[in-house]
Amino acid sequence: MMERTVAATGFAAELGILRKEQQRVDRQRLEPGITDEQRRSLEEESLLLRRRERELVAAIGKEVAAAIEASAGALKELSGRIKATSARMGRNTARLDKAGKVAAAVARGGKRVPKKGEKE
Repeated sequence: MMERTVAATGFAAELGILRKEQQRVDRQRLEPGITDEQRRSLEEESLLLRRRERELVAAIGKEVAAAIEASAGALKELSGRIKATSARMGRNTARLDKAGKVAAAVARGGKRVPKKGEKE
């Protein structure tokens, strides 16, 4: 059975090695002319490889979930800053619209500028 000496190379590398080993074991297990004892041994090895593969996939999933959660805080902060900036820009736009209406009213001869929501 393969030893766990590949842990330092990361989950993806170990997963690739495990899958190659699984293919090798499956090929040997299906070969004609092997004894029942050899077949049983290969089936046990196959089960161990599949169990380790599931462990790795679960570990990768946990790592991905942790990375997503870690980035969620930064995304929330960025979202808040964008909303605040957008609100400030909206207020500035409203002020410019109001100033434009005042200037237009002055140019027309001092007609009253309607309040927000009123029709002109």
